[in-house]
Amino acid sequence: MNKGGETTMKIKLPIITYIIAAFLSLASLVSIIISNSVAGYQMSGYALTLIPLILAILACGASIAYSFLPKKNEIVKVALGFVAICLICWAFGNIILQRSELLAAQFTYDKVNKIGWQALIPSLISIGLSVLSAISITIGAFLKD
Repeated sequence: MNKGGETTMKIKLPIITYIIAAFLSLASLVSIIISNSVAGYQMSGYALTLIPLILAILACGASIAYSFLPKKNEIVKVALGFVAICLICWAFGNIILQRSELLAAQFTYDKVNKIGWQALIPSLISIGLSVLSAISITIGAFLKD
């Protein structure tokens, strides 16, 4: 407690990495929604990309909330992080699966297709953000509370 009698809560580095991962996953989700909104380039398994990213954000949030409990077990925080990484990788793989044909077309015979690029670039951004999110969770899992 400080001088005024109220308690102050320090946010530790592992919690910060999970917060960063949640925001990166949210940005990845927004990016894939933008990519899917381009006319003519909708993904067929769209829900199989959105649902894992939403659940990964929720798993990161649960891990953050769990870190503030007075009695906590480190295994639960790491397990929630593992679940979040698995869900992010699932979404990552689905994005690659859905956009690989578009990627091949853009770099071989259809280089001037501006609408295709408008669908592909947000997908590539989403892939990069997903990788950064998984790395952030991994770093947070190895840090001590």
